[in-house]
Amino acid sequence: RNPVWLKDKGDNFLQQHNFRSALNAYNKAIQVDGTFVKCIINRATCYLRMRAYKNCIDDCNLIEGILTPEFKKEDVDFYDKVQARMYIKRGTAYAWFGNFDKAIEDYEKGLQMNIFTHQQDAQIKRDVEKIHQRKESMKIKQDA
Repeated sequence: RNPVWLKDKGDNFLQQHNFRSALNAYNKAIQVDGTFVKCIINRATCYLRMRAYKNCIDDCNLIEGILTPEFKKEDVDFYDKVQARMYIKRGTAYAWFGNFDKAIEDYEKGLQMNIFTHQQDAQIKRDVEKIHQRKESMKIKQDA
């Protein structure tokens, strides 16, 4: 099958919150083209929404390995957007795992790429502040 067609099917399922069907479509597309980062980032989104945080992190790590400067030179703006989204998704998964330092690091990397709207940027900064608060809360609990 055509990986672009499969990605589009996955996107339709994702919009309908049918994450299992979206995963199936993305998996098939990735089997055909293992560097189809748009499919991989969307699959990471499915995993995140399904609370399969380890799988989300694995997909984000896969994207990070694919997005070398050599690979990105084909369309730097597009791949910078994918990479920034990858950092935010992975940071979110790390936060849910309680790995607050890695979460904050990824959020900050995503913010540094300057691809988000002002509103998105503000929301991400609020999320980082919440992660800092959660980290401090956990530290207080551990010290008690």
